Order: sequence, then structure tokens, then C-alpha cells
Amino acid sequence: MPTVVGLDIGGSGARGRLVVDGSVAAEASAGSASPAAAGLDGAEANLRSLLGSLRRAHPGAIDAVCAGAAGSGAAPTRAWLTRRLADLTGATRVSVVDDGELVLPAAGYAMGIAIVCGTGSIVHGRGPGGSARAGGWGWLLGDEGGGYALVRGALRTLLARRDAGEPAGPLGDALIGEETLDRLLADFYADPRPERWAAHAPAVLACGDGAVAELVGAGARTVVAAAAPLARRVGLERAPVVLAGGLTPQSTVRAALESALAAALPEWPIELLREPPVAGAVALALQTAGDSRLQ
Repeated sequence: MPTVVGLDIGGSGARGRLVVDGSVAAEASAGSASPAAAGLDGAEANLRSLLGSLRRAHPGAIDAVCAGAAGSGAAPTRAWLTRRLADLTGATRVSVVDDGELVLPAAGYAMGIAIVCGTGSIVHGRGPGGSARAGGWGWLLGDEGGGYALVRGALRTLLARRDAGEPAGPLGDALIGEETLDRLLADFYADPRPERWAAHAPAVLACGDGAVAELVGAGARTVVAAAAPLARRVGLERAPVVLAGGLTPQSTVRAALESALAAALPEWPIELLREPPVAGAVALALQTAGDSRLQ
């Protein structure tokens, strides 16, 4: 059986899995190896760290590598990752896909719709008509429904409340803490990295402020609005919808997504991804190596 490496490279971190003879031989994690999120130097360092940990468990030959990477829709990013993965692993079969493309194979499906809400957000679909994506425009232009956009919206809400002479409320307790709103605003502009601000999403979701449900609902509706047209593009009439990403296990986020999906794709089965997305990267690497097990 082939020896493969699967990588899940998100905007906030990266995870790798080495599979030898059908069994997981090693797993490792590191900071983001996405040039879009970490810059080339940071991505290089994190990629070396991640692969170095895996290679220590198995210094032998690797047959195939698949990386699902945030920002890989950009051709230069995809080319850079493909080249570095080939150089660092010695594998001759290397594939780089968007990190959202890992969800369906991780769930064991060859066709369906994947909705990912993590640091950012994206929708992927695969059907008889091929595969396509929607959203995933990045933190400057979109990513509504993701953690960064949620926290950005919460900060906007706090600024609007101050302008109106209203109290900050529980949202202020969650975000401002011992700081001041002016200091928080200055920090946001000084260091707007998505992973830094998305880390505050759990506190925002848990704070109990009435504005949070509106922010979550608006984000979910924006993400799901792309799902029905995407399903038509890839030729799906009814198929599984798999929810993934760090935010989707949160009950408020999942409920908002399910509500929006009930209107957009009524009676389509919805499930939460149970396996880590890196399992999808392994499945795609096995496909590349000629050992596909997707149904």
C-alpha cells in the first residue's frame, strides 16, 4: 500500500498526517503554512516544522502528498506550495487544493456540498457536473460567517454603540476587558491578522449579547446564499451538506446555518463533520496514489 502525507493548512494553523500501509504512523501540527496568512517566510518555517515532525516518524519514501491550503486559489500560492512540498518530501505526486475541498472526502463522500466556517468561510460543491467553489474571498473582501468577520462585526457594533451614547453591554465585556475601545481599535489596525482576531470568536459567541445572534445569522445567510446556485452549477439535486470549521460545533452558529439551509436547500441532509479535515487530505493523497476509497 502507498505511503502518503495529508496536510490541512488553514489560516490559523496547519495539521499533518502520515499514513503508512493504511495506518496512521504520525500526526503533527504547526502554525499556518499558508503564504496568504503567514507570509512566505512564516509559511516556509511552519511547513518545514510540520513535515520535519512527520518525517522523523518515517524517513522512508513518500508516494504522494495532498495539501488543502487556505488561499491556494491564487496560482502563485498553489505553485509555491506544490514546489516546496515536492522539495521537502521527495514525492513525485503532489496535489494542492483549497482547504475547503478536504471536507467531503473527510466525511467519506465523493459528492455533496461542504460549508466551512472557521477563521474565514467558503462553500465547496462536487457533483456529476464537476466541482466548484463560492466565497472564500479572504478577510479583506469577504469571509462572512467566519470567526474573523464575526469579531470584526462585533467591534463595529461596539463603535456604533459608543457613537450613539449607548453602553457597551456584554459584548464590551467580552472584547474590551481591561482595555479601552480606542486601544482595541488601534490594535485592530496595527495588527489585523485574521488568526489573531478570529481567536476572540468563542468569547463573542458565549457573551450572551443580543447583537451576537444578529451577527451570526447574517453571516450564515451570506454563506448559505451561495450554496443553492453552487449545487446547480455542479449538477446536484439532493446530496449531503457537511458543515465544517472551528465555528460550526458552536450551537448558535450551527443553528443559524441549519435555519438558512432549510430555506435554501429544503430537505437536504445536513451533518457536522466528525473527522478532522486532514483525513480528507489523506483520502485525496491516496486517490493520487491510485488507492481511492470514496463512495
